[in-house]
Amino acid sequence: MPTNDNHVSGLINITVPDGKMAELKALFAGCYKETKAGTKDCLYYGFQVHENKIVSREGYKSADGVLAHLGETKAHLDKLVAIVGGGGLEIHVMGPPRELEKLKEAMSPLGTKFYDTDRGCMWFGGMDEGPDTHVTIVPYFTVPDGKMAEFKKGFESFYEGTRNGTKEVIYYGFAVCENKVHCREGYKSADGVLAHLGDVKEQLDKAVGIVGEGGLDLAVMGPAKELEKLKGALTPLGAKFYETDAGSMWLPAGATEMKVGGQKLDWESLSFSLHETRCHVRYTHKDGKWDDGEEVKSPYLNTHIMANVFHYGQAIFEGQKIFHCKDGKVRIFNDKGNYDRMSRGAQRMAMVDMPPELFHTAIDRAIRANLDYVPPYGSNCAMYVRPNLIGTGAQLGLGPSPEFTFIVSVTPVGSYYKTGKLTPIPCIVMDDFDRAAPLGVGSCKCAGNYGADVLPAKLKKEQGYPIGLYMDPKEHRYIEEFNTSNFVAITKDGKYLTPDSSSVLGSITNLCLEQLAKDMGLTVERRKIDFDEEVETFLEVGAVGTAVVITPIGSIQRGSKKHVFSPPDTLQKLHDKVRAIQVGDAEDPHGWMREVSEQAGVTLTPTSTTGGYNTGGVQ
Repeated sequence: MPTNDNHVSGLINITVPDGKMAELKALFAGCYKETKAGTKDCLYYGFQVHENKIVSREGYKSADGVLAHLGETKAHLDKLVAIVGGGGLEIHVMGPPRELEKLKEAMSPLGTKFYDTDRGCMWFGGMDEGPDTHVTIVPYFTVPDGKMAEFKKGFESFYEGTRNGTKEVIYYGFAVCENKVHCREGYKSADGVLAHLGDVKEQLDKAVGIVGEGGLDLAVMGPAKELEKLKGALTPLGAKFYETDAGSMWLPAGATEMKVGGQKLDWESLSFSLHETRCHVRYTHKDGKWDDGEEVKSPYLNTHIMANVFHYGQAIFEGQKIFHCKDGKVRIFNDKGNYDRMSRGAQRMAMVDMPPELFHTAIDRAIRANLDYVPPYGSNCAMYVRPNLIGTGAQLGLGPSPEFTFIVSVTPVGSYYKTGKLTPIPCIVMDDFDRAAPLGVGSCKCAGNYGADVLPAKLKKEQGYPIGLYMDPKEHRYIEEFNTSNFVAITKDGKYLTPDSSSVLGSITNLCLEQLAKDMGLTVERRKIDFDEEVETFLEVGAVGTAVVITPIGSIQRGSKKHVFSPPDTLQKLHDKVRAIQVGDAEDPHGWMREVSEQAGVTLTPTSTTGGYNTGGVQ
């Protein structure tokens, strides 16, 4: 499965003066020696030769690797420049804009052309360490004035054809410099090149049509035996064939797998907000069965305008978190509980159910495909997972959708509390709105429940209350829940108190906190809570849920009366216990953490020795 291709590559084009080829080739060995012994950021490196032209084909993890390499091979490069003269060198560098900026001071004086890589560029996986035998196509399109937007519009169809095509692709993507577009593409063999040309023939024909005659400059680089296989197909396009030198290397850095934290985001500044990742996982249920699912790069869903979800609201979702733990493992917090809740929601909403294996496998696929977006242990961050089941079948009348789509998307998120210390916030009772009807769908994590809260939450925030508390819809007497979180109170006599109501969404986090409260010796009561009668018995109050575990409530306003609570003490201890379990700083006595499978087709193994999942009260 492809990952974002953020590597920095260089094509150093050298025009060799007559009689100087042997002298230049004599420099190859020294360059190879310094490269192999030098920076560990080099992915691949080697020379390609065609008539009186030499190209140094180079790839690095980052701009820092390029700069390090320039220093390591400076003596050889100086000799090379001296041989070819000032006009004999043309350098093209491709990479993400932020990496290219680091190179401009050092490389602009050499006349370097900088090509910004497109965000859709894909890395499919490296090769084994050793001789570099990969084959590259090196097309440059000269785009006519006014045609760049049209040309770029075709990028996604190229990416789609590449993702769904030959498995011989190593890396693939577009890079742009002024009116020039370069497609940076590498393949394991000539067979991969030929297969790819078939996979994207329609797209390529359109691209050539846009640039017109003379608008495509094409070169191909690879071992001599591989180039021979390509001459029949590519010679008519005017391709120049560059033979790879035997000393060319594929280095260890290019063979490494995706790792946790590999995106190297600014974890410290990460907030609890959407951050685009590589892809999501999508399954479709149609004609009575689920398909095999797929990893989809595009964050958009092409759906019929009469899809059930738009008109009759068949949409349920979950919220979960993934953690990189102290022992180096990647684990998810209590997703058995999330599956159970989604399954109950699907039954209530007349939606298709799914086997637990599909639910967990989909989550693991999404995490594996975006593993480098998982924040590393110690960053105080997590990966948020959003499973989503929606009715995507088209129909006019009210009824269950004939088709359903299950999507799992992920995003890295920061901690709401950067220091780990809980900060109380003010709350107001929502006496002018109801969240759910007594016999309605309040207990389901369906989209409609949240839609009903958008306006009330907006109005209260404008009044200075970041969170609101709903009462029961029948009498407005008993506590239900906060906007998006369960209600919890620590009473003055040491009880953990939370509402029991058929219209409250059962929080997975709340159930786990209940169990930990029992472990701490607290009495746990789940019952009706009369707000006016009992509010003075509350010592601490908290809103609990996946996003922040616990948000302490400093005060609750109802009418003209304001009830103030103590700073979090017991709630802070409960919060810290959950967080310690989640990241592996403490034992997981109740088996809530599941290790993410490294293979497709997950085997569900509990982390406790109870013989099954202990969900701390999840039914």
